[in-house]
Amino acid sequence: MKLNYDIRGKYPNEINENLAKFLIRKFIKFIKKRKGEKILIAQDIRRSSKFLVNACLEQLSKENFNHKYLGILPTPLFYYSCLKENHPGIIITASHLPEKYNGFKFFLPPFEIWRPKKLEKIVNKKFSKKKITFTEKLDENLYLDYLNELKKLIVLRKNHNFYYSSKNKSVNNFLFNLLPRIFRKIKFNPKSPYRVFSDLDGDRLWISYRNKIISPEIFLLIILKSSNYQKIGIPITIHKKVKNFFPDKKFYLVKTGHLNFKKSQEKYDLDFALEPSYHFYFFKEFKTEAPIFVLLKFFQFTENFNLEKLVKIEFPFRRFETKNKKIIQKILKYVKINNFKRKKFDDYYFYQKIDKKNYLAINLRQSKTEDNIYRIFIEASDYFFIEKILNFIKKND
Repeated sequence: MKLNYDIRGKYPNEINENLAKFLIRKFIKFIKKRKGEKILIAQDIRRSSKFLVNACLEQLSKENFNHKYLGILPTPLFYYSCLKENHPGIIITASHLPEKYNGFKFFLPPFEIWRPKKLEKIVNKKFSKKKITFTEKLDENLYLDYLNELKKLIVLRKNHNFYYSSKNKSVNNFLFNLLPRIFRKIKFNPKSPYRVFSDLDGDRLWISYRNKIISPEIFLLIILKSSNYQKIGIPITIHKKVKNFFPDKKFYLVKTGHLNFKKSQEKYDLDFALEPSYHFYFFKEFKTEAPIFVLLKFFQFTENFNLEKLVKIEFPFRRFETKNKKIIQKILKYVKINNFKRKKFDDYYFYQKIDKKNYLAINLRQSKTEDNIYRIFIEASDYFFIEKILNFIKKND
């Protein structure tokens, strides 16, 4: 089980109904101390989510605490609902993790989270599944109201099309289905050059153009060229070259993670932020993530700018993840041999200034949400320097 800004684990051995009831009791006590009067609850589309929601609703009723079941929602739409109603909420989800996992996110508008200090006493207790006593629902009106809010901010003058596959299991598929009803200029087309993908809980979005996934750096160019954002939050794992396109904008370095980005909004009054994991934070408009808004911004961009030209811009980098500690050791050996400077930021950041024009930088970060996974970002002024370190790793296999 992982206790980070949320709680995630395997269902039912780590995450189960006993834990759900325990957390609800603790959360209610916390909310009462803050004079809160109502809790919102939502879920993703995992098979186990309805059992955990059932336990939460039973405990909320037992405690006689006012609550509202929102139904199946993408995580960003859950945040949006909490912000709109100004009530704390719980969503049952394990984010992008596979179906066998589940978890809990406790949200306190506008930018806080809640989590218990200890879980050990309850996790290993046995439990027995109870009959579901509520009706699992998907409230289409919530989705339509959300899309209508987006429509107030986006004007599309030309016809657009995209395609997504239902094989890509995501709660955002419901939003994709409803888009053409609200945005009449948007149609589905299996032959579209634009393919859209999302993760299970719907807080990430990828777009491929002519079968190639658009990089976070290109997305940042697209969004900033079609918006008037001035204060931008990015992690150290976004290529430095991006800043050169926008000398008039202020960029702030933020440590990886939802909570860090949301705290940075309060600290720097950010308009927009982006993580290379394809999390898009539209703070100016929504105070939270809004991946569907990215798709609309993308279409808006194509009406005014040349996408074909933009996607050809090169950002020399490599992003990958590994469980192989030998690879980590080889990278550490390389930076030591070549006298890189080291800074502790997002775990470790290594930098080598090769000459006046060239550099090589490496970020090594251990995942805070997945066991034994290291995320590696290598960027340079030229691909030559990236290939050099990659060849070093291969030769020393």
